[in-house]
Amino acid sequence: MGVRFSVVMLLAIIGFLVAGCGGGTTNSRALGIGNSTAGIGNGNVSRASPVYITNINAGSVSAYLIDESSGALQRNASSPFPTGHSTPDSLTFDPTGKFLLVANSTSASTSVFNVNTVTSALVPVPGSPFAAAANEIRLAMHPSGRFVYGLSSTPAQIDGQTFDGATGSLSSLPGFPVSLNSMGAMGLCISPNGSFLYTSNPNTNLINSFQISNNGTLSPLSTTSLSRVSPVFLTFDTSGHFLFAVNTAGAATGGSVSVLSASLSGELAEIPGSPFAAGSLPVSATFSRGVLYVVNQNSGNLSAFAVNNGTGQLTQIKGSPYQVGPRPVSVATAIHGLFLIVTDSAGGGGGSISVFSVGSDGTLSPVTDSPFTPDTPTPDQVAAI
Repeated sequence: MGVRFSVVMLLAIIGFLVAGCGGGTTNSRALGIGNSTAGIGNGNVSRASPVYITNINAGSVSAYLIDESSGALQRNASSPFPTGHSTPDSLTFDPTGKFLLVANSTSASTSVFNVNTVTSALVPVPGSPFAAAANEIRLAMHPSGRFVYGLSSTPAQIDGQTFDGATGSLSSLPGFPVSLNSMGAMGLCISPNGSFLYTSNPNTNLINSFQISNNGTLSPLSTTSLSRVSPVFLTFDTSGHFLFAVNTAGAATGGSVSVLSASLSGELAEIPGSPFAAGSLPVSATFSRGVLYVVNQNSGNLSAFAVNNGTGQLTQIKGSPYQVGPRPVSVATAIHGLFLIVTDSAGGGGGSISVFSVGSDGTLSPVTDSPFTPDTPTPDQVAAI
């Protein structure tokens, strides 16, 4: 793949990330309907934790509970929950898990819900949905819980809002949006210590770094150039020592992961041996307990890399890559990393939710009855407590 995407290719990849499309699947088991009073499915789940999935074509968020012992999913009886606006995409929690925020990309708004952690039910906060920048495809909550940042792809810009941790309301931050002077930005993340914000652009192969001030404003820090890899997604390890850029190019397989060390001042430097080969069209990733999990959309699988906590070197673990649905789009861990959830938005009324138990070495095993059938076709982004 060349240094720059064609417009057609960029739109295709944005379509994959935002909506997902492709063949169906027929081996999924239907989810049980949760008991909204008890919040534990049909009575046989003693402890469970909420899982939320956006339905970009339906203007809603689906709510589930994942059993903390078996990993089984149960749907909330009232799911899905309307967002109030169309095209819900990226979603994130506040640090306390009390609120769920959802970016309604083409509606230029953000929906905020109160989270019932017992039943997984969602209730919009007063004033939701709140105005936001247009075409936001990523949301990132500051670790302090005071600020929320959204990334718009076209035109490429960062929006900033203050977040009220008591009410869930959003208010515009002065000085935003911040222009990235480009088109097609797709990656957004904040360092675990909350000091720095990073964006990536597959068109320019650039990662832009910003320092976050105490009042939430951004100051440009530096620009890091990656060679012909097309970074579409960014995430950190838990320590904040390494930034991972998920790329749609950069290896013989097509996709790759660039690993960059992050200094105390926020500067980035690509480590020796980077980028590391992944599958075809990787689109998202999550880091948990020493392992980086990467969703390969065109390959229909999930790469799992052990991360050397000293050097950042990636090594595929036993069993990787793991097969998932034909068009996976998003991944999240649940219950302190004991389970991993992958959404698949295969078209034609298909789609599925795969749930894996995670071994102590990061290896994955499908839970009983996985993959599960979602309550709404073509599930998109997933977030779990």
